[in-house]
Amino acid sequence: MKSNESLARVRALSALVAATLVAACGGGGSDAPPPPPAPPPPSASVDITGRAVDGPLQGVTACYDINDNNACESTEPTSAATGTD
Repeated sequence: MKSNESLARVRALSALVAATLVAACGGGGSDAPPPPPAPPPPSASVDITGRAVDGPLQGVTACYDINDNNACESTEPTSAATGTD
């Protein structure tokens, strides 16, 4: 009789372990939030404003030195030539 009781206990324990594992799986869903939307593409034009310390300068262009190498490069935003004012 003891072997039947042992077998019943093993089966009950196996069923309990299986039920615990299935409950721990959570159904396969994910609680992770969706990824954020992609940022919009950069605009083709940029507004640059400022003043020269030497007063009005005519026919001068300015650039925004993004990489801080003290040079205006074709990949950096550049202004139109300044007017008389």
